[in-house]
Amino acid sequence: MKYFVYLIILVFIVKCSPTSSDNGVRPDKVRMVQRTADTAFVDFEKGIDAVEEDSAIVIMWHKPINQPDIDRYIIYRSTDPEGLVNFVQLNNTSLTYDDTVYTDRNLNLETLYSYFVTAINEDGKESFPSDTVFYELIEKPILQIPADEAVVQDPAEIVFKGIFTNGIASSAILRIERIVGSNFKELIYIEHKIDFDNVYDGTIQFILNKDKLKSLFESNVSYTWRIDLVRDLSYWGSESSNRTFRIIWGS
Repeated sequence: MKYFVYLIILVFIVKCSPTSSDNGVRPDKVRMVQRTADTAFVDFEKGIDAVEEDSAIVIMWHKPINQPDIDRYIIYRSTDPEGLVNFVQLNNTSLTYDDTVYTDRNLNLETLYSYFVTAINEDGKESFPSDTVFYELIEKPILQIPADEAVVQDPAEIVFKGIFTNGIASSAILRIERIVGSNFKELIYIEHKIDFDNVYDGTIQFILNKDKLKSLFESNVSYTWRIDLVRDLSYWGSESSNRTFRIIWGS
């Protein structure tokens, strides 16, 4: 009988003692990603940007440190003009601890979207909301020259040109990347142009002369380029699709 009582007490202690995660404590708040160095000259919102895909916004955050019991993340979105109310949950179980990026697709242009992220631990405790980030998509620029998959022989200069049709952008960013592999690109050149050549017809033009080209581009190596648009404030923008090109330098 004495041993049976001890067994009951032991079972009671084991079942009632909290585990490392079952302590009623919320996970830490999710921290959104800060802007990257190559876009530091433009005051982009942290942890959010347009993407090359049609009408999509990407949200980025850091994985919580020293909290391996995080089970998943929840993304909340609002289209309230002030970004303060009417947030709805976008997902439930699709984002695990190792995920740090979420792409919200099939969005409307000229609509302000606001987001915050929470973390859920294995016991279902939800963190307080992250900082709220917001973004509004504008029309994507249409790339004109160079043509996609262009091969340019010993150029004296190259003109990177695009257009937009409704005149709503206030500045543009040219990004050129070297294709390293199927899943990786290296940023080679970035230029921010505040004044367009002709703001009325929406022409966007960047010119790189031969000396600049020689210093940047290897012969017969594939590169991609695109143009990003920014309107007045940093949380309005778009990204064009990518085009590829190669330069063949003579001896």
